[in-house]
Amino acid sequence: MITLEQHLADHAQSTRYVDGFPRCSCKCGAWMAEVDDRRPTQAHRSHVADAWREAQDAEAAAYVGERVDRIIKSGERDDEMAHNDEDKLLADLVDSYAPPEVKAHVARLAAAPFARWCA
Repeated sequence: MITLEQHLADHAQSTRYVDGFPRCSCKCGAWMAEVDDRRPTQAHRSHVADAWREAQDAEAAAYVGERVDRIIKSGERDDEMAHNDEDKLLADLVDSYAPPEVKAHVARLAAAPFARWCA
């Protein structure tokens, strides 16, 4: 997984001239600010962080999609195994993305004293 710092280095900031005026731009072509605005570095860092999050989201979506495909395929052979894998995927998603308050509620549900079975 790429770090934000690596991504920032990959999107090196540069100064270009447009209509005779200096502009700060990212290597990807996005314009940040006028150089004399004194905010291009902040704007660039924010832009890169957004691009990094989008890349991470796309990577996570692809990974989840692959897991879902494997679960569906395993359901053709073993319903109970597919159900267990589905539960594990959902628990992993909560663990990875949910805020602590939501995790606490999900943990409370998992600990609730009722039988669980595949219908």
